[in-house]
Amino acid sequence: MKGKAYELKSFSKISLQTRVLFLVLLLLVTSISVVGFTSYDKSKETTIEIIEERLDREVNTTSDIVANLAFAYVGDPKEFQNRVNKVVIPSQSTALIRDGLPAKFFLISENEAIPMDVNKDPGMKISDSVIKKIQEQHHGVIHAAMDGIDYTMSFKEIQELKGIYLIAVPTDKYMEPITKLANFTWVVVLISVILTTSILFLLVRSFTKPLSKLRDIMREVRNGDLSQNLTINTTIPEINSLNQSFNQMMEQMRSMIVKIDGTTSELTFTGNQLKNASDDVQQQNTQLIEAIRVVKTGAEQTASSSDKNVSTFQNMKNEIKLVLQNMEYVFNSASDMNTSAKHGEKSISSMIKAMSDFDREFEKMTQTIKGVKDNSLVITKVVSIIQSIAEQTKLLALNATIEAARAGEAGKGFAVVANEVRKLADQSSRATEEITQSIKMMEKISDQASTEFNGMLISIQAHLSVAEDSKESFDQLMKEIANVNQKLSGMKENLQELNQSVPMMEESSEHFVSISQETLASAEQMLTSSEDQMIQINRTHEIGRILTDLSKSLSESTKQFKVK
Repeated sequence: MKGKAYELKSFSKISLQTRVLFLVLLLLVTSISVVGFTSYDKSKETTIEIIEERLDREVNTTSDIVANLAFAYVGDPKEFQNRVNKVVIPSQSTALIRDGLPAKFFLISENEAIPMDVNKDPGMKISDSVIKKIQEQHHGVIHAAMDGIDYTMSFKEIQELKGIYLIAVPTDKYMEPITKLANFTWVVVLISVILTTSILFLLVRSFTKPLSKLRDIMREVRNGDLSQNLTINTTIPEINSLNQSFNQMMEQMRSMIVKIDGTTSELTFTGNQLKNASDDVQQQNTQLIEAIRVVKTGAEQTASSSDKNVSTFQNMKNEIKLVLQNMEYVFNSASDMNTSAKHGEKSISSMIKAMSDFDREFEKMTQTIKGVKDNSLVITKVVSIIQSIAEQTKLLALNATIEAARAGEAGKGFAVVANEVRKLADQSSRATEEITQSIKMMEKISDQASTEFNGMLISIQAHLSVAEDSKESFDQLMKEIANVNQKLSGMKENLQELNQSVPMMEESSEHFVSISQETLASAEQMLTSSEDQMIQINRTHEIGRILTDLSKSLSESTKQFKVK
């Protein structure tokens, strides 16, 4: 299992350019080699067959001529032998030499090969095994090696010569043109491979170079550099479409990050303002509570000690004035806090709108990635068409094989070619399958990118939900501030009424205790309202802190991207 995984890992390191070049060159070299070898083999067989037939005709012709001479010189065997050695065989040798066939002539008799007079010193010796084989067949054509040289031997038993007449021709003499043809074929194969390699290299490079450039830029984008733009000069429509889609996607991402940065800055500023305002209100409310507690203590003392009514009334009057001043300050602070809350609400609304825009931009980006995947599907369809053509080629090769089988011996060569065409079709089919696997891998990468963008979209939607919750909290805060202002207005009116009642209380000491008790009750109510207000202020402070933390989190998330 580990070995297989290592092989797959090693194979995955081979570039698309190398794979395509290797496959196409392999198909080219294989096809040319098969055609060249088939042509050479067929030419060789045809030449050997022609020479064998020629030599067989020669021995048959010699047999007929010798028979006629024997009939003509029935009573003169010496003249007969002289005519054979001086006329018939030399004429035959001259004709063969003129056709490029330097032949050797022998007469096999009594297990011995005797050279004819035309070649007394033939420069070769026929082995006993060859002589035995010839004597067994009497008539035919064989191929044998003598002294390291291949010979084609045609022979026939001629009774008039009292032996077997043999013509031996060196095989390399008549095979020399075929050998030159083979050498020429290999030179053509080599030149074709070199030219095809150069053309294929330029063609495949025009396909793979843009993809390599896109891969490098996407690696930079993966590391957070969104300032990259893809510029590819090509006439391929699919790659141009991919280039435009990628640049549009990068432009949308940069615009989205810039908008998020701007919204985050505004959100941070608003959160800090809200936090500062809530701190001021907390401080003023603490002072108000302390003042109310003082009023309460004074009212209690007034109620318990009527002997000090005059001085207590005076102190209470002063305290009421202080409370009124503090109330006025609280009113102003509450108004500022209300203004800050409204500004925060507007900022959150702006942020929600911006995030909604980001949501739509991410949907567009998802559509763009889908477009990339659709282009991959178009390429897959083209590969399917190529694979269909390969299957049809296999069927044609099968039909050709069947027709060759029907043709019998004459169709053997065509059957070999058809079989090789079928093998090439199989190799083409396997090549298209490998290309399909590569395209599926690219589709898988596109699906992974789409999944990652969907994850970012879900994250933004989650932030959008948090922002909407913050807006609802701000709305609730506005309502609570309005309630507090209403209560403070009531408290202010009560204090003003109390302030107006103090002179009357000084004049009517008999009512001093009851009035002081009413003052105590009002002070307790004010204290309760102030404590409630403090709780609301603390909530406002906590919301401001959450808002600030959220803006910091968004800022940290966007800082990792480089847009310029």
